[in-house]
Amino acid sequence: MSEVFELNLQELVTKEDLRHEMSCLRYKISSLRKDMDLKIDRLDFKIEKLDSKLEKLELHMIVKLTIIMGILLSAALALSKLLQVVVV
Repeated sequence: MSEVFELNLQELVTKEDLRHEMSCLRYKISSLRKDMDLKIDRLDFKIEKLDSKLEKLELHMIVKLTIIMGILLSAALALSKLLQVVVV
Protein backbone atom coordinates (compact mmCIF):
# COMPACT_ATOMS: atom_id res chain seq x y z
CA MET A 1 0.00 0.00 0.00
CA SER A 2 2.80 2.43 0.79
CA GLU A 3 4.32 1.86 -2.67
CA VAL A 4 1.08 2.89 -4.36
CA PHE A 5 0.86 5.99 -2.20
CA GLU A 6 4.45 6.95 -3.05
CA LEU A 7 3.83 6.52 -6.76
CA ASN A 8 0.75 8.69 -6.60
CA LEU A 9 2.67 11.37 -4.74
CA GLN A 10 5.37 11.32 -7.41
CA GLU A 11 2.76 12.03 -10.09
CA LEU A 12 1.47 15.09 -8.28
CA VAL A 13 2.67 18.41 -9.58
CA THR A 14 3.21 21.64 -7.76
CA LYS A 15 1.30 24.86 -8.30
CA GLU A 16 4.41 26.26 -9.91
CA ASP A 17 4.44 23.39 -12.40
CA LEU A 18 0.80 24.08 -13.21
CA ARG A 19 1.47 27.80 -13.61
CA HIS A 20 4.34 27.03 -15.95
CA GLU A 21 2.16 24.69 -18.02
CA MET A 22 -0.60 27.27 -18.16
CA SER A 23 1.87 29.89 -19.32
CA CYS A 24 3.15 27.57 -22.04
CA LEU A 25 -0.38 26.79 -23.15
CA ARG A 26 -1.27 30.48 -23.27
CA TYR A 27 1.78 31.13 -25.42
CA LYS A 28 0.87 28.27 -27.77
CA ILE A 29 -2.73 29.50 -28.04
CA SER A 30 -1.51 33.02 -28.78
CA SER A 31 0.83 31.69 -31.47
CA LEU A 32 -1.98 29.65 -32.99
CA ARG A 33 -4.27 32.70 -33.04
CA LYS A 34 -1.62 34.76 -34.81
CA ASP A 35 -1.04 31.96 -37.29
CA MET A 36 -4.77 31.63 -37.96
CA ASP A 37 -5.13 35.41 -38.36
CA LEU A 38 -2.33 35.37 -40.92
CA LYS A 39 -3.92 32.49 -42.80
CA ILE A 40 -7.31 34.21 -42.78
CA ASP A 41 -5.73 37.41 -44.11
CA ARG A 42 -4.07 35.45 -46.92
CA LEU A 43 -7.35 33.75 -47.72
CA ASP A 44 -9.15 37.12 -47.79
CA PHE A 45 -6.52 38.42 -50.22
CA LYS A 46 -6.96 35.39 -52.48
CA ILE A 47 -10.74 35.82 -52.42
CA GLU A 48 -10.43 39.50 -53.33
CA LYS A 49 -8.05 38.61 -56.17
CA LEU A 50 -10.46 35.96 -57.45
CA ASP A 51 -13.37 38.38 -57.19
CA SER A 52 -11.43 40.92 -59.25
CA LYS A 53 -10.70 38.31 -61.93
CA LEU A 54 -14.37 37.33 -62.04
CA GLU A 55 -15.38 40.98 -62.47
CA LYS A 56 -12.96 41.31 -65.41
CA LEU A 57 -14.29 38.11 -66.94
CA GLU A 58 -17.85 39.38 -66.54
CA LEU A 59 -16.92 42.62 -68.30
CA HIS A 60 -15.28 40.70 -71.17
CA MET A 61 -18.36 38.53 -71.52
CA ILE A 62 -20.67 41.57 -71.62
CA VAL A 63 -18.54 43.19 -74.32
CA LYS A 64 -18.48 39.99 -76.40
CA LEU A 65 -22.23 39.47 -76.02
CA THR A 66 -22.86 43.08 -77.04
CA ILE A 67 -20.75 42.59 -80.17
CA ILE A 68 -22.54 39.33 -81.00
CA MET A 69 -25.94 40.99 -80.53
CA GLY A 70 -24.88 43.85 -82.83
CA ILE A 71 -23.74 41.40 -85.48
CA LEU A 72 -26.98 39.41 -85.23
CA LEU A 73 -29.11 42.56 -85.47
CA SER A 74 -27.13 43.73 -88.49
CA ALA A 75 -27.50 40.32 -90.12
CA ALA A 76 -31.25 40.29 -89.40
CA LEU A 77 -31.62 43.76 -90.88
CA ALA A 78 -29.60 42.80 -93.97
CA LEU A 79 -31.62 39.60 -94.39
CA SER A 80 -34.86 41.56 -94.04
CA LYS A 81 -33.78 44.01 -96.76
CA LEU A 82 -32.66 41.13 -98.98
CA LEU A 83 -36.01 39.39 -98.61
CA GLN A 84 -37.88 42.61 -99.43
CA VAL A 85 -35.84 43.00 -102.64
CA VAL A 86 -36.45 39.37 -103.65
CA VAL A 87 -40.21 39.58 -103.00
CA VAL A 88 -40.69 42.84 -104.89
